[in-house]
Amino acid sequence: MLINTDIAIDSNCHTYLVDAMYSCEQPVDKLANQKIALLRIYLYRNKILHISPTVKLEYQKIKETSKKERHDGVSNVLLGDVPKSDYKITENRFNFYANFYKGKKKENDCRILAESELGGCLYLLTYDFDFLKQLKEKTKSIKMRTPVEFWDSLNISKGSKPIRAPHPTNPLSKQTWWIW
Repeated sequence: MLINTDIAIDSNCHTYLVDAMYSCEQPVDKLANQKIALLRIYLYRNKILHISPTVKLEYQKIKETSKKERHDGVSNVLLGDVPKSDYKITENRFNFYANFYKGKKKENDCRILAESELGGCLYLLTYDFDFLKQLKEKTKSIKMRTPVEFWDSLNISKGSKPIRAPHPTNPLSKQTWWIW
């Protein structure tokens, strides 16, 4: 059952989730539907989302102290860590993916995918459409999906109550855009 599946999120999804939890602004950009679906996935499933060691390394490089602290706060309290796998096995899997998704800027994406797969996650959520296009069909035991694709696959009935809800002191609790 997908509602109980271990799911990893990439760095973009992680940053959006952090931003959504600290801001109550409804997304209105071209990725708005992806971002709303991601927040709903977090709030309406009974299992937490996970981040890989590379996602953690990426956000730890954030220079703005308050933004970095927000990432730490959400990551350390609300998200799980993808279990680390043997370094050599991870490197082999990373190299396999890097053969199909080349470029210095794409290396971390390949590493996140390898870590998430070997860490036992069954899904990696991303809204990096190029990443999906290049590697979605190359994975073995992990499936790559957009948040919208995964949300739709959950088949949660409209009007269902979320499993997690923002605390009444959180400005997000006064918003309705995220409610299904």
